[in-house]
Amino acid sequence: MEYDEVVGPRRAEMERLSAGGGMGTLTLLPLTTPFLQLIDAETHGFSKGELMVVLTERESSWWDVRAVDEGVLSEVRRRLPGVTDL
Repeated sequence: MEYDEVVGPRRAEMERLSAGGGMGTLTLLPLTTPFLQLIDAETHGFSKGELMVVLTERESSWWDVRAVDEGVLSEVRRRLPGVTDL
């Protein structure tokens, strides 16, 4: 995960764990509480060493989701009905 700023009660932990070689999904999920705000962040998700999903966030209000698996994009569309395909 790369980001310009993290705001939230677990900021120091997020910074420590995201340094270096990255973190696994099970490590990341507990850190993403409703109080976490990422500013200008990009997260890459891998499976078996292959890039599968890229999440880009700008100014906490705009997200770009790119995924190899159409199922991921379908789930985003289902959960966020206002989403727009680009």
